[in-house]
Amino acid sequence: MAKIDELEIRITALEARLQALTTAPKAGIGVKPMGVDIDDPKWGDPEVRYVPKKWDGPSFVGYRFSGCPVHFLEFLAGELTRSAEWKDSQGDEQKAKYAQMDRRDAAKALAWAARKRNAGEGPIDEADMPF
Repeated sequence: MAKIDELEIRITALEARLQALTTAPKAGIGVKPMGVDIDDPKWGDPEVRYVPKKWDGPSFVGYRFSGCPVHFLEFLAGELTRSAEWKDSQGDEQKAKYAQMDRRDAAKALAWAARKRNAGEGPIDEADMPF
């Protein structure tokens, strides 16, 4: 992967983190940040369901978050956060329910990325990919 592409991925991930830290729900007063339990055996390690549109790396569809590299998880979190914002902006109650799910999955993706980064797993080269 070219250095510029890697930098774009990192910038997108940082923007997603900043957005997650600064965005509160519309009822925002007194709302605590969303906590997620990534150790929950049923819901803590979701499966990647799609490839984000602007992702130019390999596909991780079908992988669990725990099996994805850090840079993909951060990119996915950014895309899920943007998706949630769009769904909220539509003013539809049904879409708002799915926006909350996107936010929860974004938080899980960032939590898995943080765990992997703390364990010494950082960005990996495409040459290290098993496919």
